[in-house]
Amino acid sequence: MPEQAFTPEHARMVVFLACIVAASVGGYVLKRLGWAKREWAPGLMSAAIIGCDAPIAWLAVWYLAIQADVWKVPVAGAIVAVATSLAGLEIGRRLRLPPQDRAVFGLQGGMGNVGYTLGGALCFALWGIQGLALEQMFCVMWPF
Repeated sequence: MPEQAFTPEHARMVVFLACIVAASVGGYVLKRLGWAKREWAPGLMSAAIIGCDAPIAWLAVWYLAIQADVWKVPVAGAIVAVATSLAGLEIGRRLRLPPQDRAVFGLQGGMGNVGYTLGGALCFALWGIQGLALEQMFCVMWPF
């Protein structure tokens, strides 16, 4: 098998993963040093979603070569989110969790790393910017 050159696609993937690792390590270090307070979390998460996720999603979808049947991707994302949330709620019920814990368990079952984190990295690694765009479209229904 011939050796592949390091392409701009590879560079983007390295930057993408480096941002995830840097944010994770940075947050851990700031918390351990006492420089980050728990009450800052909602504001930081909102800033990350608005300032990072939204532009990445927009830029990724902007470059997507739209085809007639691409509408199926966000619909599939919504179906997966609802189905896995319902499965999580049922598992929580069988585990006899209190209603509040069952609700969190169910929502996490539907939203937890199905797309953005590991799915996005995998799609980007396999299909480049087109894969990242499709992954963003897959997750577009989650907020609702």
